[in-house]
Amino acid sequence: AMSGEHDYIYATVLFFAWELVRWQEVIDWAVGIVGAVSLIVLNVIRILVKDERTRNVPIVVLSSRDEPDFEALARDVGAASYFVKPLPKSVLDLLIGRSFG
Repeated sequence: AMSGEHDYIYATVLFFAWELVRWQEVIDWAVGIVGAVSLIVLNVIRILVKDERTRNVPIVVLSSRDEPDFEALARDVGAASYFVKPLPKSVLDLLIGRSFG
């Protein structure tokens, strides 16, 4: 191998290592945001359930998270239903029909 070839390989490896570290920071930040949003959602459900003006209103969670653990948490704090988006048209028709029919 030529002397410059090794330098190029080392520089490439270092570049990819840096990119992985940088993206890991972005991923950690995004996971933190998702976690914070989840806590906010659960706290809003708790508040709605405790408030006498809203405690009889069924709380329906529409989420892009298809995670049974989060669904269980939402139901534990008071959500009546949990649906993963996007909802099939048949489910939307059923929900709208029950609410306004």
